[in-house]
Amino acid sequence: LKPPEELVVLAKDASGQPIFNASAKHWTNFVLTENANDAIGILNNSASYNKMSVEYKYEMMPNRTWRCRVFLQDHCLAEGYGTKKTSKHAAADEALKILQKTQPTYPSVKSSQCQTGSSPRGSGKKKDIKDLVVYENSSNPVCTLNDTAQFNRMTVEYVYERMTGLRWKCKVILESEVIAEAVGVKKTVKYEAAGEAVKTLKKTQPTVINNLKKGAIEDVISRNEIQGRSAEEAYKQQIKEDNIGNQLLRKMGWTGGGLGKSGEGIREPISVKEQHKREGLGLDVERVNKIAKRDIEQIIRNYARSESHTDLTFSTELTNDERKQIHQIAQKYGLKSKSHGVGHDRYLVVGRKRRKEDLLDQLKQEGQVGHYELVMPQA
Repeated sequence: LKPPEELVVLAKDASGQPIFNASAKHWTNFVLTENANDAIGILNNSASYNKMSVEYKYEMMPNRTWRCRVFLQDHCLAEGYGTKKTSKHAAADEALKILQKTQPTYPSVKSSQCQTGSSPRGSGKKKDIKDLVVYENSSNPVCTLNDTAQFNRMTVEYVYERMTGLRWKCKVILESEVIAEAVGVKKTVKYEAAGEAVKTLKKTQPTVINNLKKGAIEDVISRNEIQGRSAEEAYKQQIKEDNIGNQLLRKMGWTGGGLGKSGEGIREPISVKEQHKREGLGLDVERVNKIAKRDIEQIIRNYARSESHTDLTFSTELTNDERKQIHQIAQKYGLKSKSHGVGHDRYLVVGRKRRKEDLLDQLKQEGQVGHYELVMPQA
C-alpha cells in the first residue's frame, strides 16, 4: 500500500513496516472538530483527530506579564498575553479564530452514545422503531431513553452541533433515525432533547412503567418475616422413617408426637443454628439477630420454583452483608436482583428475568404485572 502523500517514510522497523514522519503534515491541512466548550479543548481534540502536534510556549515579558504562543506543526499560529494561566487561554482563542476563518470545520461530533444489544452498528441488522417499547423506570428522560434502548436492544446516540455563541443543538438518534432535537446551552440541551424524544415516542409506542420507585412499596418482607417463613418451612419438614434417630426412637416405644412419658416434650427436632467462627460469650446482640443464609435461601428457592410473577421486595431493615447474600443466592437460582434507595432507605428487589415480549404479552392481557404497568400510546 502506498503511504499517504503527506507522510514521509523515515525508515523501517524490525518487522519491515515503514516509520512515518507525522511532522511532515502541513498545518494548512488542519481540520477543526468543535466537540469541546473552550478553545484549548477544541485545539487539543482537533490535533488528536488530525494526528498533528499543538504546543504552547511561554515567555516572561519585561513588564512581568507572560506571553504564550501556540505552535501548530511547529508553525507559530497565534499568541496571547496575561498571567501564565490566562495567556494560554488568550492564545488558544486567537488561534481558534484564525483557524475558523481559514480551515474547514466539522460542526457536529458524536460526543455521547449508548449502544446496547446484540446487534452492533454496521452489522446490517437494523431494528424497526415500530417495534419499540418505551421503558420508564425514572423521571429523568435521559435515563428513560437509555433504559429503553437497553430494554429493546437498540442503540441511542446524542449528537451535538455548535450554533452561535454558547448555543448548541442536540439531536437524539435511535437506530440511525433522528427522533427529536433541542437547542440550548450545552449543559441542559441533552436533557431537553431527551424529554422531547420521550414525548414523541410515547405518542406512537406502548410504554411499560416500572412503579417500583414511586410511592410506598407493598408486600415488603421484613426481617422477622424472613425468620418466620424459615421456621414455618422447617416445621413442615418431617423426619423420614429411614432416619436413624427416628428408628432408634421407635425401638424405644415412640409412636409420634411429643417426647417423654406423657408426650409433653418437643414434637420437632432442634433446629440447627449457624455458628459464626468463634462466637460465644460476649457476643454482640446484633450479630445474634443476624439472618442466617439458609433463612434467605429457603424463601428465594421457593419463589424460584413457584410460578409467581410478583417480585420479592426485602425490607430496609437488612444490612449490607445480608443484601449481599441475597444477591448471591438470587444469582444462584437464575433470578435478577437490584438494590434501590440510599442509606437507611435502601431496599432490595428479587425477580424473574423476563423477556420483553413475554412481559408485554402478559401486560396486554392483565394490564398490570407486579409493579409493572402498561400504558398504550396516545395516538
